Amino acid sequence: MERLGGLLLVAAPFLAAGAIGLIFPRAWQRVLGAGIGSAAAFAGYMYFTQRDFARHFAGSTLRVADPMTTALETALIAFPIGLSVGLTLHLIASFIRNKEP
Repeated sequence: MERLGGLLLVAAPFLAAGAIGLIFPRAWQRVLGAGIGSAAAFAGYMYFTQRDFARHFAGSTLRVADPMTTALETALIAFPIGLSVGLTLHLIASFIRNKEP
């Protein structure tokens, strides 16, 4: 059950950004909005957690990664996943809307 909760926590920003992307009228805006929203959510999370981690271990001899670099690397990973989720949600929404009785 803990694994399911962890998977839901990881999937929540992608699904939330994809759902917010459905507000836009055009398909490319929906997909791009979902990708940018996902990348921003994960990059912000990683930046603030790394910033606190770097401050906490400031006297350590270990080299800590730069928070901005870590956030940008995370955004580069989350952006295409967000694009895929946005495209999937767009296709599902257009199928539901265009379905004839």
